[in-house]
Amino acid sequence: MTPYEIDGSLMSLAQAQSEYQASISTLTHNRADGTGPGAAGITAENIAYGPISRAMASWLDDQLHKDTLLGFTSGYVGAGMAADENGTVYFTLAMRRRSDTTQTSFIAPPAATQSGGTTSTGSGTPTVEPVLTVTPQKDGTIYHTAARGQTLWDIAISYGLTIVDLVTLNRLSPSNPIIYENQEILVQASYTPTVTPTITHTPLPPTRTLRPTFTPRAPRLTNTITPTLTATPKPLLPDVNFLQGDSRRTTAILLITICGVGLLVVVLTGVFKKRKP
Repeated sequence: MTPYEIDGSLMSLAQAQSEYQASISTLTHNRADGTGPGAAGITAENIAYGPISRAMASWLDDQLHKDTLLGFTSGYVGAGMAADENGTVYFTLAMRRRSDTTQTSFIAPPAATQSGGTTSTGSGTPTVEPVLTVTPQKDGTIYHTAARGQTLWDIAISYGLTIVDLVTLNRLSPSNPIIYENQEILVQASYTPTVTPTITHTPLPPTRTLRPTFTPRAPRLTNTITPTLTATPKPLLPDVNFLQGDSRRTTAILLITICGVGLLVVVLTGVFKKRKP
């Protein structure tokens, strides 16, 4: 088995196909004019996007794509790459076998059987056939039945997912995610029902009973004492304002004298009465 020889025409065809895919940001084997790789004399073609390491891993993981790389004893090969406006890189590898080339491990599936982006007829001539997607079930679940030659890469591209998504959904080995023909691949899980919050009526606190308030009463009117004019009684003693100074001394002597004379008269009257027979 000899290595494939690089062919200039295949290099141009592969580069043109990569640039076309980058212009529409879609993986496809179809050319801009609607023809497939077989119309250009290409025996087998692999396409992929993303890092080259992931592209090679996806090709080697699938027997049909692997046979494009290693399935012929000799042949011609060309490769191309181009990036779209988002920076995503698209790869194309085109292979044409020689007339005397024999196949080593390539097993062509029945005619019109989908095989991960290419379909091989009974004669081994590849044609274009995209992966047919499946409509969701009532609960939203999508199961895709893997056909012969389909890879996780092909299925992921068809459903707008990544290989990591399919590995996680189907609990495959991250280091060696192998699938088999007729295997049910979970593409979309059932819808998660949204929990509707239950409205609970919280009773309102009891209304407080208002206590009666005391209305202040107006103060009672009290009788205001009205002063009345009363006549001032006349003094029993005469006005003694005149007894001032020398006149007061004279008056006092006069009163003493009168009292003494009266006392003397009383004494003498009593003496004379006792002496009468």
